[in-house]
Amino acid sequence: MDPISTNKIEELILSLKEHYTILIVTHNMQQAQRISGKVGFMYLGELIEFDDCYKVFNKPKMELTRNYVNGHFGRHLSKVPKTFIDGTFQFRNCIRH
Repeated sequence: MDPISTNKIEELILSLKEHYTILIVTHNMQQAQRISGKVGFMYLGELIEFDDCYKVFNKPKMELTRNYVNGHFGRHLSKVPKTFIDGTFQFRNCIRH
């Protein structure tokens, strides 16, 4: 989407969120930081971390989240503790809400 349209949509979202809960799914981290109060990071269908936007982007609790927001995603994934249960990956020690 072009910057002018993006800005108009973000302004609308910011005005609506005063009265409604809005859920946005995006891969655009800059946009998430501009318009979000809370942020969740998901990997392979699992919620890895959920917290205030500032905390997730500046002080993430989970290494996987930290790697993603710092642009190092894909590195050291072999260190992520996971088990294969019922055809899905289940992460141990993840934050769940």
